[in-house]
Amino acid sequence: MTQFRAAKKLDALDRRCDALESERRQIELQAFGAEVTAGERRERYLQLGDPTLRRRLIGLTRDLHTARHEQQAVAIAYWSLVTADTRRKLDDLKNDAPTARWRRDIWWDALTILWIIGGAGWLAWQIPGAIGGTLVTAALTPWLVRGRHRRRDESIRKGEGLLRSGELELQQAQAEAARLPAEPPFSAAEGR
Repeated sequence: MTQFRAAKKLDALDRRCDALESERRQIELQAFGAEVTAGERRERYLQLGDPTLRRRLIGLTRDLHTARHEQQAVAIAYWSLVTADTRRKLDDLKNDAPTARWRRDIWWDALTILWIIGGAGWLAWQIPGAIGGTLVTAALTPWLVRGRHRRRDESIRKGEGLLRSGELELQQAQAEAARLPAEPPFSAAEGR
């Protein structure tokens, strides 16, 4: 699952849980005159005289339980993808090898500047202009390298912050999933 698909699925599950919760709240207000707390929900639902409302409330509670479990599983998958992707990008940025992507990009930039300035110099003054363009590019390259290093260091700092944030979100999603009861509060037979 891609990060985008996980985010879309998580958003859809959030909306579904909100809709189920809202519908349950409305039926509780209709049946009991007030919202029912989680601790007394089972007892109050089973004491409800109207079997249609009781079945609907129990069914909504079971559906909400299933949706919350699915929501937490997708949240864990999403934040795992985010942290893994961020960690991979940080590793790429921290790579100091001469063949690292960020180092190659510096030289592509320098070659682009050489092509533009050297070409303009050639068009204006032929060989002396091309040599001048090459010297100007040689003078600009250390400045370009320092700028890339600065941008890389800033990106690493931001990436480490994003990684910490993603890991925190992942831990919260895992803790939330651990807090959810494994079994729904009502059995399938009680919902009939």
